[in-house]
Amino acid sequence: MFHMLRRSSRLCGPFSSGNSAVAILIISLLIGITGRAATVRPRDPWAFRLILENKTHMLAVALRSDLWCAYNPTNCGLYKVWGGTGAGMVYEGKVWDFSENCSFTTGTNFHIQENTVLSANTTTSIPTGWTASGITTGSTYWTFNGQGSTFTSPVINLTGYDNPLLFFNEHNSGAIHVQVSQDGGATWAQEFDSTQSGNDPQQNIKKLIVSGSNVVIRWIMQQNVTSKAINGIAILGDYRLWSATQNTTTVNVVSDWRGYRFVNVTDSIFMQYNINSQSSGALLAAIEESPEMAAPTGAAMTRTFNVSNLAASTTVSVKLNAPATSETWSIVSGNGTLRRDVGNNTFLDLSNNGTTVVKVTWP
Repeated sequence: MFHMLRRSSRLCGPFSSGNSAVAILIISLLIGITGRAATVRPRDPWAFRLILENKTHMLAVALRSDLWCAYNPTNCGLYKVWGGTGAGMVYEGKVWDFSENCSFTTGTNFHIQENTVLSANTTTSIPTGWTASGITTGSTYWTFNGQGSTFTSPVINLTGYDNPLLFFNEHNSGAIHVQVSQDGGATWAQEFDSTQSGNDPQQNIKKLIVSGSNVVIRWIMQQNVTSKAINGIAILGDYRLWSATQNTTTVNVVSDWRGYRFVNVTDSIFMQYNINSQSSGALLAAIEESPEMAAPTGAAMTRTFNVSNLAASTTVSVKLNAPATSETWSIVSGNGTLRRDVGNNTFLDLSNNGTTVVKVTWP
């Protein structure tokens, strides 16, 4: 067979003569193994981990040159989908350019899952619900006017979020003291000083160790600090997308990321994760999920859920829709069901082992 391939070859260039037989044989073997040529993806590698827009450990997947998505391993869910003209990423940060920045997406955002618990950016007034003592508003930041000046948030509900991170920018030298309460300000469960040591603006990022629905944060100007100002206050967290019921009783769950695998390198990718009982740690369901473009063009994608080891009388559910986003979800195949709650949120309920495929389209 080898000699027949060699004599009949008409390839030129680097695959001429004997090299052509090797090339044809390799291609034939690959087609025989896979049954078809591998899917062409717009980037190599087409799935990779990175810090994306202040969220760590993210998994970005380039489905098409104009359709990308990102998964958050922390909550085992779809975080962002973007595409259209100019779709792609700008790579920044320690790994890419030795900077302190984060990589960010380009193009049109179709889907961004909720992650903002609190945001305060307008410094020309005291935000609604906040209390301030010795604070001056301004076009750029809130200024602390003297020792003991305080700026206090309203009550913050962290229920439904994991790994909350507090962000704020500080200006002028000297640290500012931050207190965090989980009982409405009666006591302070977490306290720390900011990182500022010079006059240049500095962004602070601090993981909050508190939880619950009664969180309050307070900034206090300390002794020996003559001038202090802050802006850009935000709390970002990982929204709990997965939930479960057993015999119609709600079960608190934790999602456990187990990694991902490729099919024929570029044909498809499957994220692997478990949904476990928060109290007992028992496995409620093992899931493999695969995102894919729904067609060669258009703002649409599918998500394939393969469910196994589902606990008896258990339904696991994932929130599909993103806030303030116009998107349409439908079942393509399988025995999963779509459900909407009173807030018009869309959930996929999975009550049986097997495969369910859902499709989402954007205008």
